[in-house]
Amino acid sequence: MRKHLTLLVVTLLGAAHAQSLLENYHPFPKASRIPVETCQRSQPTELQTVLSCSRVKVTQNLQNPEDFDLSPEVLLDLPRGIQLSVQMDLIPHFLGEAYQTDLNGDNRTDVIVTLLWGGNGLGSERSVVVFAISDGETYQLSAIDSLSFNPSALIRRNGQNQILHTAFVNTKSIDGKNHSFFVYNILKIENGLLKLDPAQEKVWIQYKYRPNSIPTKLLTPWQKQQGWTEYLKWTSEDRMTQGIFRKVQ
Repeated sequence: MRKHLTLLVVTLLGAAHAQSLLENYHPFPKASRIPVETCQRSQPTELQTVLSCSRVKVTQNLQNPEDFDLSPEVLLDLPRGIQLSVQMDLIPHFLGEAYQTDLNGDNRTDVIVTLLWGGNGLGSERSVVVFAISDGETYQLSAIDSLSFNPSALIRRNGQNQILHTAFVNTKSIDGKNHSFFVYNILKIENGLLKLDPAQEKVWIQYKYRPNSIPTKLLTPWQKQQGWTEYLKWTSEDRMTQGIFRKVQ
């Protein structure tokens, strides 16, 4: 496992200015992408960062920039004068990116915000992603804990908008060796909330130290289940549900 992570870190650093991790291991590289507007970062201060798009604004206020266990305040200013405050057990300290889009096709503006856990190498790719999705005249909040999230995770397949969640799982394969895999869950939007789509199977793609979008043949269904069960153990301890979602309000 350590060898896999070390090589992955080196590869990621070398490719930092090329394609993202998700783009290099995308499970549906030919799928249409949902268009987004990337919000622009204002000149940040020690205590505040603002990301602005044409119709929305995201503001992060730090109570203490030296205390990483103290959750920052994250405010979403949405169209029609709606403002939401993101409330979670623990909000990551680093504000990543914000995107403006229409995720559910109702011609209303939705917002996505990435909050980075921080760290080096593979750890730096992990973030909490908060979604504010319109539901009639109101908005619903959802949050996922995902690896390498960016707009390429927003796709359209079979006439539906879908969101990709990425996990990294190391498990024993049919060759008797442990290998590392990116595991993709396909999420759908229902009444403004993100939910796991039970009609879609997880896609397992092996990490091969080079771009790869071919589902693996190294795992039996039982081995996939075993690998995912082990993944669920530590994510449950980390207060995630289904290995994907975090509680937000």
